[in-house]
Amino acid sequence: MQQAAAVRDRGRFTPPHAQVDLVERSRLDGNYHGALGKVVLVVAPAGYGKSTLVARWAGLERRPLRWLDLEPVDDDPIVLMTAIARALAGLAGVPDDAGTVSISRRAFEHVVGGIAEPFTLVLDDVECLRDPAASDVIRRFVRQLRPDSTVVLAGRAVHDEALTAELRLMTGTIELGASDLALQPSEVASLLARRGVDAPAEHFARYEGWPAGLALAMSATTNPYDGVAAPESYLTTMWMSEVPDDDRRLLGELACLGRFRPEMCDDVLGRRGCVSTLRRLRRSQLVLDALDERDGGWYRLHPIVAEWAGRELRSDDPQRWREIHLRAADWWEAAGDPDLAFGFAHRVGALARCESIVVTHGGPATASGRQRTVHRWLLELGGEYVRASPQLCAIAAAAAPNLGDGAGALGWSQALANAVGRHEVSDELKHWSNTLNGSMQPKPSVEVHAMLEDAYVGLPSGAWRAFACWPLGAVRYLLRLPGALDVLDQGVFEARTAGVPRLEAHNAALHAVLRHLEGDRTAAERAHQVYRAMTAVVPDTTATSATLLAMVALDEARSGRRAAAAATIAQARGFLEQLDRVAPWFHGFTLVPLAEAALLIDDVATSRRSLDQAEAKLAHDRPDHGLAPHIEAVRRRVEAAETSAGRRAAALTIAELNVLRYLPTNLSLADIADELFVSRNTVKSQTAAIYRKLGTTSRRETVDLARATGLIGDVPR
Repeated sequence: MQQAAAVRDRGRFTPPHAQVDLVERSRLDGNYHGALGKVVLVVAPAGYGKSTLVARWAGLERRPLRWLDLEPVDDDPIVLMTAIARALAGLAGVPDDAGTVSISRRAFEHVVGGIAEPFTLVLDDVECLRDPAASDVIRRFVRQLRPDSTVVLAGRAVHDEALTAELRLMTGTIELGASDLALQPSEVASLLARRGVDAPAEHFARYEGWPAGLALAMSATTNPYDGVAAPESYLTTMWMSEVPDDDRRLLGELACLGRFRPEMCDDVLGRRGCVSTLRRLRRSQLVLDALDERDGGWYRLHPIVAEWAGRELRSDDPQRWREIHLRAADWWEAAGDPDLAFGFAHRVGALARCESIVVTHGGPATASGRQRTVHRWLLELGGEYVRASPQLCAIAAAAAPNLGDGAGALGWSQALANAVGRHEVSDELKHWSNTLNGSMQPKPSVEVHAMLEDAYVGLPSGAWRAFACWPLGAVRYLLRLPGALDVLDQGVFEARTAGVPRLEAHNAALHAVLRHLEGDRTAAERAHQVYRAMTAVVPDTTATSATLLAMVALDEARSGRRAAAAATIAQARGFLEQLDRVAPWFHGFTLVPLAEAALLIDDVATSRRSLDQAEAKLAHDRPDHGLAPHIEAVRRRVEAAETSAGRRAAALTIAELNVLRYLPTNLSLADIADELFVSRNTVKSQTAAIYRKLGTTSRRETVDLARATGLIGDVPR
């Protein structure tokens, strides 16, 4: 299984062989050679020889060259970062095993920033990237590009218009389109001579320099015009008619497979001797320009030929066309690539097969950071189909919070409950529903406790039981029931055994919060260790990690890392906003440590706001819920800080308050003096007095404290 997936990857990371019998278009080489430290965009419709041209450049390259054929699965930013890291592996400064496992944004930036030699990276088929998050990966990579290196983006389109505009604005970006790639009349004449076609170049004018159409037409006949009105019609009727029936049938079947190798043909097509057949087709002049072979034994029909041949098979034998796609789906799922498997099944409308793939692989994919891939699968199935399937509703509800989609989490968990009510389902699926609704729905703890306990008892060991432990621990604590820490310990164990580090971290984070609330001074530090361990293996930090981030912020604040704590507090609060309507318990156990962390860095306003939000989220719980005394204790500290800060602020003179209003700006002391019509020395003395009276040591610290106590706003009035 892993070997098959690895073989496919090796095909993606190897440049295609330059086709020596084609016109080389050397007139375009200067564009590439002048692109040191720049971006080269090669964007044109199919058949303009984009990959062929870039493969020629690759053959001329003296710098280390890396190549990546993009596929739809790369539209997930985690998958894309991992694939690029793997392409860069082995460059000076980049470990040989880079990209062998999914990596985080931080790890990706570390890989790119660590490259210690000039290089070229080619990303082919960029039209596969549609998600703005994937475009952002390209944007960040280009911004980090070494001044002596080049990145080539080749494909039919760059779908993100903002990315295209930004790349065009970068100094030195080079862009080649269809008009640049089209063969000039002299190149058409040269191609005719190489092919031995005895016909004037003018007879091929209708192709307007389209390389693929010209090459295929020359292969098919020496009389290419014969009154045919359109190149596509001509190539369909003439070129394909020259291919023997058996080979034509094989090309139609191969067209279904996309990327393929001989062993795959044997397994999926049920044919034998595919190795010799593919080698013969590769040598055949008829398909020389239509078949692209990669190192490692991988082949791919030219997209134009694949489209025609596949359309013909679908028309002539739709049952065989469907059978090949479904067998390909089985082959790729067994090879460890559920995304390709889903694509093959979806292409023939086999929605039940797609559902099976999503149900089997959706949970692990979400847990490993590929929630965007799962989201794409669900979108392709369609909301109506997903709502009719309890299993798919469960996958959608579990993925939504990791996408920052609180409304979706609520909607899909409720849809699951409705579906369970309408269908005869297994007890395990009922427990899934109880877990999701008990954790997501904005209900008092007493109303969700029973369903969470039922799920915890009824679920078998594994990821779903680990999921159930997480909210159950919180609800037990809020209801002042025994066993909250024990069930979270169990959740850590279940997640670790199931190999789901994100769920392990969620349970461990809540466990650390409870230990902290009970007076354990080391809990925040241990939570920070959990965070480091999680980010080492889980590629991204999502909204569901807000509680863990709150404890990280608390540890940073206690360690005196004020700026880091402030940034982490802002990140955690941003995640809570994404899940605003979801899980009151989750907000409560996140906001209390956030309030403490904010207080430690003198951000009294954020601390008070966090406590107010925690009380509002838990307003429907019993008044003496488990967090109530801790909220009250932190609130007393906030009030004491406000009183202290108010006393310090009251000591400021009118002149010092005037200076204080300008400290949030980028104005220098001399500029502030000009604004106030006083000398620079006067402003300098007044600034020193402000620091002394407020007990601060820097301009930034002073501004933070002044904002927290309401002395100033964002800009001077």
